[in-house]
Amino acid sequence: MRKDKRKFIDDLAKEAEAAARQHNMKILYDTTKQLSRKFKATNHQIRDLNGRLLITTEEQHKDG
Repeated sequence: MRKDKRKFIDDLAKEAEAAARQHNMKILYDTTKQLSRKFKATNHQIRDLNGRLLITTEEQHKDG
């Protein structure tokens, strides 16, 4: 997983360098923005209509 992430980041950096050489500011900006954003998982709590936290997958599917 780490190797894949490192390869992905290196590929983006190479793409940004190539865009800078070609003076393509849109690709350079988009790639830089993608490189600078933080990688975080989106883990949200799921609650039922009464506000009770749904922990198991079965509860979430039943009430969802």
